[in-house]
Amino acid sequence: MLKIVDLWIKRVLSFIIGNILLYLCLLSVFSTSAGEKRDFSSVAGKEDISFYNFYLPDNIIKHLIILLLFIFIIYFLSSSLKRIGKNLNRYSWLNCLLYFLVGMVWILITRMPPISDQQKILNIAEQMVMGVYTQFQTNSGYLWRYPDQMGIVYYYYLITLIFGKYNYLVIQICNLIVATIGLVFVKKLADVFWSKECTCIGFGIQLSYMLFIPYLLYITFIYGTTLGFVFSLLAIYMEVLYLKQRKIKTAILSALFIGLAVVFKTNSMIMLIAMMLFLFYDLLIEHKEYKKTILFFVMIISVQIFFTQSIHFIMSSKSGYEVSKGMPKLDWVAMALQESRYAPGTWNGYSVHLYEEANYAYKDANQLALESIKKSLYSFWDDKSEAVRWLGRKQAAQWNEPCFGAIEISRNRIAAANMPKFAKRVIYGRWGYYIIIYQNYLQTLILFGCLMYFIFTKSKNIKRETLILGVVMLGGFLFHIFWEAKNQYVLPYFWIIIPYSVKGYQLVSLKIRLCIKK
Repeated sequence: MLKIVDLWIKRVLSFIIGNILLYLCLLSVFSTSAGEKRDFSSVAGKEDISFYNFYLPDNIIKHLIILLLFIFIIYFLSSSLKRIGKNLNRYSWLNCLLYFLVGMVWILITRMPPISDQQKILNIAEQMVMGVYTQFQTNSGYLWRYPDQMGIVYYYYLITLIFGKYNYLVIQICNLIVATIGLVFVKKLADVFWSKECTCIGFGIQLSYMLFIPYLLYITFIYGTTLGFVFSLLAIYMEVLYLKQRKIKTAILSALFIGLAVVFKTNSMIMLIAMMLFLFYDLLIEHKEYKKTILFFVMIISVQIFFTQSIHFIMSSKSGYEVSKGMPKLDWVAMALQESRYAPGTWNGYSVHLYEEANYAYKDANQLALESIKKSLYSFWDDKSEAVRWLGRKQAAQWNEPCFGAIEISRNRIAAANMPKFAKRVIYGRWGYYIIIYQNYLQTLILFGCLMYFIFTKSKNIKRETLILGVVMLGGFLFHIFWEAKNQYVLPYFWIIIPYSVKGYQLVSLKIRLCIKK
């Protein structure tokens, strides 16, 4: 009976994840989204930034030609890779070294300080060192409104204590170190999943992350994106090891890593929930050492509560202000269901407007948000075709921009030193345009590979633990239907599925070889 339940769970998950991948792949082939930032100004500490999103038709023929050429190349390389696979794995550290060196060069030649919210949270950390706590003040303070940012602010506070003000280069180098560690462990995770089937799979996945330009450019982004993703990846790796070995030390490490991931980036809660769902799945099917699994489940919750409460206690003790509930989460949902100048569901200031209209009263703001949500849902219900178009534009704006904002986050940041011409061309000029074109085709290749993985892997043969990556992506996909849309927010859920793509092309190559033999 349990085997049947297990099979049907795998079938349902594979079907849902596969269909989302099919949708995203078709979206990438037939169209692309491009964002543009205009009218940037900073007056009296207030920023005025206008964003615009363009929905552009794509060249289907070029996508198909590049896809066929890539499959052709992979097929002819596959036999050689099979012979040298173990040797490639031995030199995977060279991938990490190369990535680290390129990343370090990029940081040092660009020297781009943070802007917008990144600058705000770094400024708050620097003010804390000087004993200034105005951003904790009731109603008006940034951390009063957004207490979820306290974890990353405290991290920057500790760095500022050690390295002093204007330490953004140190933070960027820390991002680089963590991203390099991510390359090490994504290979380890792939080896746990598939090394018996293909010895060089981990090397290929490392290479894919390196070729995916946003994984490099986001190291200069001081906002917890890289930290949250990598620590989530470490937590997932440790959980998978636990499910294989049932060792309590891997459970402890997993709970600690996912706790840190949420501290650095609150959206990592989606990864945390996916991990807990898989522990429940394991309890349902396996019953192996169930007491340890229950303890693991409890540890994840306990560590998360401990980290959150500890940071809140420290920050409250330092500032003299109680940590607030912040703006109601429903305020963000209300905003996410509206139109915006940039794209549907993106930032339009409505969440802040509701909070201010309610005179900063949490319950009143919550009620106003609920009324707004009902109004939006009734509107969608009355005009279903418009609702579908609205949702399509929202999903395209956040999932179908090839660089996921990687070029955009580098613009309008005044470098501390003169940048070389080629760096300026990457950020503002023709090279940046070429990167977008390259990423456009690479995005299609990655999504097609992921889709092939789910098409060519039968549900009965799919390893249960490998589905966790897809469940994370599924969680991010569903969550951002009802939350503020932004391509940088969904980027970690795209990063997490890259291993599927490499494995998918290995399966495509195998299928072609079998067909030729017949």
